[in-house]
Amino acid sequence: MLEVLRRLIQDVNAADSLDDALALIVAQVRAAMHTDVCTIYLHDKAKQQLVFRATEGLNSEKVGQFGLGFDEGLVGWVATREEPLNLDDASAHPQFQLVEGLGEEPFNAFLGAPIVHQRDLLGVLVVQQGDHRRFSEDEEAFLITVSAQLAGLIAHAELAGVIRESATVPEDAEGGARLSGVAACSGIGIGIAAWVSPHADLQTVPTRESSDRRAELKAFREALASVRSDIQQVAENLEDELGPEDRALFG
Repeated sequence: MLEVLRRLIQDVNAADSLDDALALIVAQVRAAMHTDVCTIYLHDKAKQQLVFRATEGLNSEKVGQFGLGFDEGLVGWVATREEPLNLDDASAHPQFQLVEGLGEEPFNAFLGAPIVHQRDLLGVLVVQQGDHRRFSEDEEAFLITVSAQLAGLIAHAELAGVIRESATVPEDAEGGARLSGVAACSGIGIGIAAWVSPHADLQTVPTRESSDRRAELKAFREALASVRSDIQQVAENLEDELGPEDRALFG
């Protein structure tokens, strides 16, 4: 699972658009977990619905055509509680609901994980299978990890959309862009906002000659040592809470 997760993150970061990234995720997660279905629902905040945005295994013609309320179906249950739901017989759950034309009828096992970024619900990631079985703890941990990666991707896409929209406003026009975040402390802050892209791209690093090659190499090695120390400290702090595969991420 660890190697699959690494490859998935690399492929998603290289995707040209959010839709391409979502398509990659549902395809690779379904293959990695050997499930019949993988689906992503995204939270439409204006309509307060969970929109059917990407799928492998269900009716793809329904993508973007419908949304579920927070009180509808198992997806709504996961979104409302913002916690995973693992069932070996989905139809036995009191909130089970079939969507006509979606093609969910043959599937019994259900595992859903919320997609949350900075306490903000962005959607739900779901896998389904025809067999009556409960997904393992490792499978559940894998899906939760993927949903965390997906949360950052969606948040970045939303922010990029806001910035692109604000960039089209003439310089002499009044207005601005509204960005939501998590406050570190109460009060008002006024200043210049900077957008830091999470995508690592060596092509954006400017080429400059170093005036002191030895000092640059020394600073680079010190930075590497500091990062290794930080990762080791995190690994030690989480040693009792993570399984072997999860701990290997810090190796």
